[in-house]
Amino acid sequence: MQNNLLETQGVLSVNELQTVSSCVTKYLDWCSHTDQLVLLLIRVSDTFSHVLESESGGDKDWGQLTVKICLQIFQAVPKNIGRVVWSGEPGKEVLQRILGFLFQVIMGQSSHTDSRLLASTALVKLINSTPQPHLGAMAAIRAIQLTQEG
Repeated sequence: MQNNLLETQGVLSVNELQTVSSCVTKYLDWCSHTDQLVLLLIRVSDTFSHVLESESGGDKDWGQLTVKICLQIFQAVPKNIGRVVWSGEPGKEVLQRILGFLFQVIMGQSSHTDSRLLASTALVKLINSTPQPHLGAMAAIRAIQLTQEG
């Protein structure tokens, strides 16, 4: 994947998201490097924030692609994501932001059913990244509680 795509800051365009989407599964070694993974997560988080703020009249493809990227990352490098989430490696804060954005989509901030389904699947993939099943079970229970409180 092009390093210059991640070295810049800010929101990823739809074209950049499509590039990232096509590269995530092809370049697993690249995503396995924590520093590169964190850069990617930061850009995705910035994009997510922007998309959710503007989605009322925004582009549904932009939102769906952003959620899809999260799902692809969680599927492609679950051990790396698991270390960040469950062991506190660098990038935990940005993953917490992404988790919050996924919950916003699931809870209906996105009016697009496909986006909500993708966000739910990404959340499950994130929960399943735990090296200890009891932690995943507790996280799943808490996620259900949050959706009922919501």
